[in-house]
Amino acid sequence: MDQTLHILDVRLEISSDQKSLIEPFLGVFSAFFSESEGSGEAAGARPVQVRVDGAAGTYHDGSRRVALAEGRLRQAHVYNLLYTTLVRALGGYYLLHAAVVARADRAWILSGPSGSGKTSLGRALSERGFSLLTDDLAPLAVADGRLHPFPRRLGLARGAGEATGDYVRLGSKDFVAAADVGLAGPGKPVRPAGVVIMNPYVGAGETPLRLQVGVLPAAAFLSGRLAALPGVTVTSTPGHGGVELLSVTVIDGTAVAAVMAEMDAADAGILFHGHHHGQERRWAREPRLTPMPLREAAIALLRETLNREPRAALMVRHGGRAVSALMELLGLLVGVPCYRLEPAGIAETAVFLEKKFR
Repeated sequence: MDQTLHILDVRLEISSDQKSLIEPFLGVFSAFFSESEGSGEAAGARPVQVRVDGAAGTYHDGSRRVALAEGRLRQAHVYNLLYTTLVRALGGYYLLHAAVVARADRAWILSGPSGSGKTSLGRALSERGFSLLTDDLAPLAVADGRLHPFPRRLGLARGAGEATGDYVRLGSKDFVAAADVGLAGPGKPVRPAGVVIMNPYVGAGETPLRLQVGVLPAAAFLSGRLAALPGVTVTSTPGHGGVELLSVTVIDGTAVAAVMAEMDAADAGILFHGHHHGQERRWAREPRLTPMPLREAAIALLRETLNREPRAALMVRHGGRAVSALMELLGLLVGVPCYRLEPAGIAETAVFLEKKFR
């Protein structure tokens, strides 16, 4: 099976002898099929070729050849490898871990940890006259500082009762097309009018960076290397099929770049990675929006981007130097007002933000 996807400035060409191995990735990114309307910025797109060989058990993207996991783990391994190949190729963008809503050529970045309500709040604002450009990954172009639509399927919590018909189930989420839940199309690139940092897990202050990583035997060395870093604690738990589950806490912020470098070195043996907040979500009694310095907001954005994308394009472009990435991000956001949001309920917060965003 051969399939081409145009994703921003990348033309991702995927071939496989076993359709089932690449179906989850193709399902989540179906809006980017080359024949789809609004499938990307095809003019001048850089080709990236990937071969997934199920019979030989290998993955090859031109820069790396990886032995695939066995059995039921193989499909998840292929998804993660395709995803990281894409992320590495998108070197001209910061893939912010954020939702983006827009109205009248003005866009607001809603950034926060997994489970903080970005998708729910974005959808609620879409019912109040906003367009939802993306609900989880927001490409910010280095060339012009514009936010680009990213019509990947929306990830809804499994069991929410909204995923019907054509949906893709991955992990704890069901991915549905925006149109299937009543949302408009992706729109066009726009400049950010504001940055909103939301973190309902704590009252004030920052929490340590926490990651959950599923490691295959090929990357068994990762646990020891991470644990040896200053300011980093690692808890290891045996999982199914030889997978090691790592809970990583980065207490010292200066160790973030080193953690990401080790993650990058173990890339081929990582089955999945994600955020682990370790706390219950707590809503405020009423929504509150407080101005915050640009540098503080940029650090929060970078932190969440690293949290979501340990091998993000920004780390590749800057050689793992988080300070360099921060300075570039600051330059892209100069003059953009930034706020910290203490959200109450989703509906109440959407009404509150609609008034503030006028």
